[in-house]
Amino acid sequence: MAELKGNSQLAIAGTFAKSQNASGSDGIPMTAFTVTVNQILFDRSATVEANAEITVMQTGGQAAGVLSEATDDPLFTVGSRAVLFLDRSEKGTYFVSGGPTGRFNLDQNDQVSTFSPQSAKLDGTLASVAAQVAAAG
Repeated sequence: MAELKGNSQLAIAGTFAKSQNASGSDGIPMTAFTVTVNQILFDRSATVEANAEITVMQTGGQAAGVLSEATDDPLFTVGSRAVLFLDRSEKGTYFVSGGPTGRFNLDQNDQVSTFSPQSAKLDGTLASVAAQVAAAG
């Protein structure tokens, strides 16, 4: 947990509000997700407020009618919720720190569960996870 937090600028609980196809500078399909920030777990630069909308970029998306996504990091789903550890790009958008290791499932009952087997173990209520993140180096 301390390593993941140390490698991130921001950690939030958020809801995926919408998505839009995009492409990286190298032509790789990307998807721009608008995420509503429900709770800030930490913000190293203190630039994001609760209820704000931020853009999270993810590799993969539609290109020429074909869906492209990483098998270990499938595209987020609009309407779903997650705990995300994020870094900010030079363009002001965000990306998940460590790919799938920086994303965690968040259900409608505020229960957090690990998304990736490579992730830090992070399970419990959102309140307990927020306390774990605050206590991590």
